[in-house]
Amino acid sequence: MTSRNQILVSKSLYHIGYMTLVASIVWVGVGVYIATSKNVPLDVDSSILEPISPKLDQEMIVKLSGRVKVEEIASSSATIDTGGVR
Repeated sequence: MTSRNQILVSKSLYHIGYMTLVASIVWVGVGVYIATSKNVPLDVDSSILEPISPKLDQEMIVKLSGRVKVEEIASSSATIDTGGVR
């Protein structure tokens, strides 16, 4: 049978768990209330709100197509010094 000490421990753990649950619910509730009651002014730069032009920039495309890829540079190098490690 269960002894009296085990019952008291079970009750105290139950009370600790219950109070922890209540405290966490109150904590989340207060956090949500504070977050929703703040009035945050939105200062957005007007240049961000301007519409984007749908035309392609031909000069930029030419510059991008003329770039050299990293693989081409690595494969064209003659020797790689590994410091004597094989």
